[in-house]
Amino acid sequence: MFDELLFRFPLHIQLPSLNQVLEDIPYHLKFFLKEKPIRYIRYFFILKTTFHQWAGNLLELEHYLEQAMVYYHSMALEAGFKGGEEVFGEKRLRYYQDVLKGEWWYYPYRFKPGFTESLPYILNQTDFRKQLIDQNLVIPLLGEEPGFLVLDLKDPEFELKAIRIYNLFQKFMETGKSYITQGRQ
Repeated sequence: MFDELLFRFPLHIQLPSLNQVLEDIPYHLKFFLKEKPIRYIRYFFILKTTFHQWAGNLLELEHYLEQAMVYYHSMALEAGFKGGEEVFGEKRLRYYQDVLKGEWWYYPYRFKPGFTESLPYILNQTDFRKQLIDQNLVIPLLGEEPGFLVLDLKDPEFELKAIRIYNLFQKFMETGKSYITQGRQ
């Protein structure tokens, strides 16, 4: 009798590609990582996930996060960085490791045009990192060292800060295009 009650409706649901909803990526990151033993994410990880050309939707993002979790399972920062133990009150600071060159073997990044070309210029010849700190978008664990600027996943404004980091980098990319073009000539 129950079998007779089941109907099939020809309903087609299409999930948009993550490229179409970039502003949602920080919300998805927080959702996928909330049950994991990770508290901090490097700002560079936000840039990589927002400037990556996603071919799929949430399943691709979740698969990427699972691969990264396996690869960086045991990596942690010890307390003792500038303000680390006092600020967070933890013996070990867990963070989402993201060394760009080290990840190529397990995840083939496809960045948007201009990202990899402008990255060295923005990180080395502008005050991008200083603005991140001044605008209170990141937590500097070790001064302005680029690898130790992190976002707290438990921060209620995590998503907004991540989007502001993306927008700030986008602005720096636009202003740096002329410099990069002149450097090639």
